[in-house]
Amino acid sequence: MNSPSPIRKRSRSSRSVARMKSSQIVTAWALALVMGSAVVFGACARPGSPSGGPVDFIPPMIAETWPDTFEIIEPTRDPVRIVFSERISERPTQGSLDDAVLVSPVTGEVRVEHTRSGLEIEVLGGFKPGLVYRVRVLPTVKDLFNNTMDGPFELVFSTGAPYETNVVAGIVEDRISGEAVGGVRVEARMQGLEDSPVYLASTDSVGVFALRYLPSGSYDLALFEDVNRNAEPDFRELQGEAQAPSLGVEGEGSDTLILREVRLLRPDTTPSRLIRVEAMDSVLIRLGFDDYMDAEGSLEEVQVRVVLEEGGQDLDVERLLW
Repeated sequence: MNSPSPIRKRSRSSRSVARMKSSQIVTAWALALVMGSAVVFGACARPGSPSGGPVDFIPPMIAETWPDTFEIIEPTRDPVRIVFSERISERPTQGSLDDAVLVSPVTGEVRVEHTRSGLEIEVLGGFKPGLVYRVRVLPTVKDLFNNTMDGPFELVFSTGAPYETNVVAGIVEDRISGEAVGGVRVEARMQGLEDSPVYLASTDSVGVFALRYLPSGSYDLALFEDVNRNAEPDFRELQGEAQAPSLGVEGEGSDTLILREVRLLRPDTTPSRLIRVEAMDSVLIRLGFDDYMDAEGSLEEVQVRVVLEEGGQDLDVERLLW
């Protein structure tokens, strides 16, 4: 039997090697495509400013709304639509889009949806009849280049109630530090009305708030920091109260009420303890406590007894001062 030609052996071997190299090349290309796809998808998942083109430094502005400003509409379940001059981000500078919009009065849970052209603001149960609504968009809304709104935007419309041009405004401070407090939730309820709607506002960065277009009457105001955004005053949050009497009441009221220095304080359930006594001079004694005291409170019912160490004789206390 003739032995196989050595040339054929080399030919088969070379074809086998060629097949192996082709298979390896295909596998390498497939791996490269998979890794390339992963890099692309990973890059798309990271938030950031759009790449390419000129950089945008112009803040987003309101281009259109529904309803229109000061429009009177029928009660509706349709959402309020805010159209911006450019696409806005789904992520405001703080909190969520729900936190970036205030609807006053509060007549149902508010849901804010991001759309291609702006925001849609829905109140569960719809916008009720006979009310003036204020929809306030806070300047935490930003565009895709991280430019925030220049300031808050407010849309006012009615579902049948007349517009009463008035305002209750105030400046909110921390009672301990005296500094302005921003982001405070302000709730106003009409006095003597059990089912009064809750009218809502919030303080800006310098502690100023304003409630507008309220029905005439007197109001009780509750203010709290609402750090956790649960719309409830919590124990560790700054809290306070105020009153707005006779707003727009004919003959005795005013259409503008300014509440100066509305002061907030964190609740405290423990009494203050006397920890220090200092003799300032021959007739003045200073008492130090372990907690802040209410310097605006009355001292008429406070009793202080000063006794000489030798002999136990009581000394007369002429007056008490903060």
